[in-house]
Amino acid sequence: MEITGENIIVIPWKESILDEMRERPGMYLGLKSLTALWFFLQGYELGRFRAEHKWPSEVPRAFCEWVGYRLHLQSNCNGFWHHAILSRVRDEALALDQFYELRDEFAQRDPKVIATIRDDRREYRIGRYHADGSVVWGTELLFPLL
Repeated sequence: MEITGENIIVIPWKESILDEMRERPGMYLGLKSLTALWFFLQGYELGRFRAEHKWPSEVPRAFCEWVGYRLHLQSNCNGFWHHAILSRVRDEALALDQFYELRDEFAQRDPKVIATIRDDRREYRIGRYHADGSVVWGTELLFPLL
């Protein structure tokens, strides 16, 4: 908070409600808990939807799949990132800390293109490892002809 003149107080704006909550989760959630955060965000998103705001979601849709990948899960817990985190960290307070660590990593990740599909190509090259460790290259159809 900064006082700039006669009765004018400037409060720094945070990028997200999650940034505000990070510093004092108990004030917003009642207790430091990942499940409490999950339910808070469900209500918050519903309120924003009903108010017809076109703001982006606080937690991007790709975050859940990324959490499943980052935590080395066989499944991404059906789109529920809080289940994915709680499957690895059983303590609610530690799970909330893990959420913020994962959120920071997600925001700072360096996106990479791992594949592109060209409209003019119906086939692609694929390499498979042979039993002796060598790579055997082949060509496969992108969309098999019926």
